Amino acid sequence: MADSASTAPPSGSCCGLPEWALHETVERGTNPLCALPDWDEVGAVPPDAAKKAVRISLARDRRLYAAGHVGDCVYVVKAGIVKEVVAAEDGKSVVVRLVTAGGVSGLEAVAGSPYRHSAIVLHPGNACRIPVAVIKRYEELNPEAANDMCHAWQQAVEDAERILHMTHGAAQSRVARLLQFLRETLPPGELIRIRRADIAGLLGLTEVSVARAFAEFRKRGLIGQRGWSISHIDPQIATLAAMHPTAAEASVPSGRVH
Repeated sequence: MADSASTAPPSGSCCGLPEWALHETVERGTNPLCALPDWDEVGAVPPDAAKKAVRISLARDRRLYAAGHVGDCVYVVKAGIVKEVVAAEDGKSVVVRLVTAGGVSGLEAVAGSPYRHSAIVLHPGNACRIPVAVIKRYEELNPEAANDMCHAWQQAVEDAERILHMTHGAAQSRVARLLQFLRETLPPGELIRIRRADIAGLLGLTEVSVARAFAEFRKRGLIGQRGWSISHIDPQIATLAAMHPTAAEASVPSGRVH
C-alpha cells in the first residue's frame, strides 16, 4: 500500500524530531514531512527511507501493524483515530484503546517486544511513522527524550482506562460517552465517518441498540447527520454522557428499548 502525502502542516519538525531524523525530498513542498515522494512500502523504497520519520496517510481500515509481530517503528497520530484491538476467545476483535491526535501507537517496538495489539484506522487522518532507530538516536542526543517516552506510555494506560469507562452502563450512555469523546477529540466541523458496526463493536452493543440511540439523539437535536456521517454533536451530549446508568435509562421515553 502506498503512503500518500498529507496536507502540509505549519512549518516545523514532526513530534519535535530534528531534521536529521526526517525523510526529506526537494521535489514537493518545503516542509520535510509533507515533501514525501510516491513510493510503495513493499516496493521501490529509497535506501535511506526506512531510517527516517515520514508522514503517512491513515485511510479507514488500514492496518498499521498486527499483534504478535515484532516491529521496527512507532506511529504518532497527527489526525484521525486508530483503534488497537485484540482477539477474544470467541474470535471476535475487542477494542482496547483509541489513539487520537498526539497519541503514540506501537510503543512495544521500542522495547524490542512483539506488538500486543493490532492497530487499525477507525477514522481517517495522518500519522508520523518513526523508526525505532531514530528514537534510540534521539534518546542519545536529547535528555528529555526518556520523559517523552514515559509520557507516551502513561497516555496509553489512560486511553485504555477510557475504553473501560465507555463500555459500561446503558446503551444510550455508552453511545453518548463515545460521542462526547469524539466531540472533544476531532476538529470542529469535521465529518465523523465511523460505521455503526464499528461503534457497536467498540461499545459492546448490537447495531440495533446503536441505531436506537442515534435516533433518540437526533430527535433531541443532540446530533446532526449528513448521510451516514455525523456532522454535528451538541455540547449537551456531555450531560447524558455523565449520567449514572440508572438516570440515563430513566431519561429515555417509555417504549424505548436499550
